[in-house]
Amino acid sequence: MGNDRYSLVDRREYILRRCAGKRILHLGCTNHPYTAESLQADALLHAHLSKVASSIVGVDSDLTGIQTLTELGFGNLLLGD
Repeated sequence: MGNDRYSLVDRREYILRRCAGKRILHLGCTNHPYTAESLQADALLHAHLSKVASSIVGVDSDLTGIQTLTELGFGNLLLGD
């Protein structure tokens, strides 16, 4: 017996809709230790947010992930926790 008030939501599409045209601070932006795999699978949220946000700053505590994203051309990345 389902409740009609609740439905399944695609997490990524929901976040992208809510963030479109906005200034975003993305905490945990690298998805470490799965940064490379996420990029290859077109599943890295930071990459998708970068396309829809008016501006974005990514923050992560993983230096390797920050370096990977920087090497791939992403900007406004900060190492921190």
